[in-house]
Amino acid sequence: MRLPAALLPAACTVALLLAVACSEDDPNPAAITKAQRLIGQWNLRAVEDLGEEDLEFSYTFARDGTATNTVGGAFLTALHDIDDLDEEIVAELEKLQGIDGGDLEWRGTWTSLGDSLDIRFDSLTISLFGRIPVLGKISVPVYSQALEEEEIVELGFRCSLTESELTLRGRSLTAGVTPNLGDVDQQHTDALGPVGEEAVRLAGDRLLSLVRDNDLDEFVFIRD
Repeated sequence: MRLPAALLPAACTVALLLAVACSEDDPNPAAITKAQRLIGQWNLRAVEDLGEEDLEFSYTFARDGTATNTVGGAFLTALHDIDDLDEEIVAELEKLQGIDGGDLEWRGTWTSLGDSLDIRFDSLTISLFGRIPVLGKISVPVYSQALEEEEIVELGFRCSLTESELTLRGRSLTAGVTPNLGDVDQQHTDALGPVGEEAVRLAGDRLLSLVRDNDLDEFVFIRD
């Protein structure tokens, strides 16, 4: 059927709008999968509620399937006093005006299906940080280890998710932190050297204390 000439501009405008709409992603939030909504950094609410600026516990899920668990705080300064640091690292740390804290990072991959979230850690890195005049905060790597296949740490959670909250339910909060054991999980530290083992113990003691003090039976995270 031929349209009257007067209606042709309006018809072309409608056709153009439909074409643009069909080329965009579906804006309906229901069309976004749970895995897509997990992408980003999530901070443990119990840590945020403490209000301690130097304390951090977070999970970061990247779009490419990589995962990072960061545990940071002043409690890691104790690593500066152990005898197993390399001389080169000690020399770098001595350039700092004191050690203010450190970061422990487990890295690996993540997958999510239905209400499950599975994480596999295949490496661990640890750094200490302090300040240098003019330059400000400086971070010094003190330990790094890639895990062999049989040493990989596997964590499994049941998870629920809202726009701003992620709730995880599982045996362990992270590698080495299994509340029911009441102590650091040696299963997750056996493959580590002395520096890595001590760092995980320090982090585990701090986190287990936090879990006990807050009587946590599930782990609630808020989006960064």
